[in-house]
Amino acid sequence: MPPEPYDPYYRNFPSTLVPVRTPFTRSGRHDAGHVFIYLTNLWKRWSLLLDETCGLGLYDEARQCVPRAISQLWLVEKRYSTQVARDQFATRRARSAPTTGRNTPLPPAEHAPSSGNVLVVLREPAHTQARQSDIVSYHFEEADAIIAAETYTRQQHRRALVGKLLWDELWL
Repeated sequence: MPPEPYDPYYRNFPSTLVPVRTPFTRSGRHDAGHVFIYLTNLWKRWSLLLDETCGLGLYDEARQCVPRAISQLWLVEKRYSTQVARDQFATRRARSAPTTGRNTPLPPAEHAPSSGNVLVVLREPAHTQARQSDIVSYHFEEADAIIAAETYTRQQHRRALVGKLLWDELWL
């Protein structure tokens, strides 16, 4: 009997949004403002997008749905996610985008910087179980985080997202 396919998502949260979607399902600013849970040290690390109006009830759901382990449990607000270029035109367009002195594209004008937030860039989970985390980088400015996510996607051909860290708890 073949093993079950790897699924990095907890799908049993009562507050999961309908239609069900991951933080990567819709690119750009789509689903911005919705929240999800990410665990830093477990083989199953992600929740699907959750209804943020449940507030503190999300913590109670996490206690019921996610086994305790030595990990950090983050509640993250989705801010932006990337899309892998599907054709040569998109790849050429990305290569010809205006750049900063660091050879990375400038963020579009609607991505205004926001100070005072801890933002994390996370890569899309692999299709097979991986021991390494999905954390790409940390930032204080949203524009810098978006540049990092887009650069990662362009170089690694793998989607990434920018999330605002709402809370972080040791999950023992």
